[in-house]
Amino acid sequence: MIPRLISQTILDPTWGRQMRFIVGPRQCGKTTLSKAILTQEGSSPKLYFDWDERVVRLRYQNDPDFLSEELTLYMKSKILPWVAFDEIHKYPKWKNVLKGIFDKHEPRLRLLVTGSARLDLIRRAGDSLSGRYFTYHLFPLCLRETAQQKKISIVKPLKSAKAFLEERFSNEKFYQSNLVHLLEAGGFPEPFLKNSKAFQRKWHMDFVDRLIRGDLRDMTRIEKLEHVAYLLRLIAERVGSPLSLNSLRETLEDSYNAVRNYR
Repeated sequence: MIPRLISQTILDPTWGRQMRFIVGPRQCGKTTLSKAILTQEGSSPKLYFDWDERVVRLRYQNDPDFLSEELTLYMKSKILPWVAFDEIHKYPKWKNVLKGIFDKHEPRLRLLVTGSARLDLIRRAGDSLSGRYFTYHLFPLCLRETAQQKKISIVKPLKSAKAFLEERFSNEKFYQSNLVHLLEAGGFPEPFLKNSKAFQRKWHMDFVDRLIRGDLRDMTRIEKLEHVAYLLRLIAERVGSPLSLNSLRETLEDSYNAVRNYR
């Protein structure tokens, strides 16, 4: 596993009791990161709960206070365990579930909640979890992470952007081979680590298909999903060229407003 720099921020005790919401694109490493945090902080792997699994949902339905049993192991310990809930936003009335668990067990645990873009939509509407969570965005790998640099170097605020950049570049190490591999494979951990062009092409095709037929279908009212897939291919072929929505509209044989919404 490649250490993720954001874990330093997530685990910072400055944030206190609040739940940590980790959101980001599919396959960027949210599940791996949450499991790594549990291991790093001395929490049992049993405290990771994937709400996509029926056994977890049934366990909650049969006993909404099922966490009490798991947390009894830590009553005499000085460790404040971390508990990870993955994909809980797919469960009906999940906000009320989280609120109930957090309000009851907050003094006894620290809670990680991970999910895709739909979880991030919580910020766009009034919600019952206000004041109970902080949101962190996990993105694909950056160059510093591929070089296995485990700490973030902090540059104090300077007077100008030029001075900031000069200070940063003067102390920065550059890893050309890592950069080349990152540009070729992309920043998603699995294709990056596989180092196989055939695997990368197949992974990318399946990723785009899941993104369009999964997230877009669930989060938007776009009916012509195949047009979105075609549009992605057209834009990739025209990188570096002026973007003309009218030209794309003619190629797709769709309306101007539709192409603008796809974008």
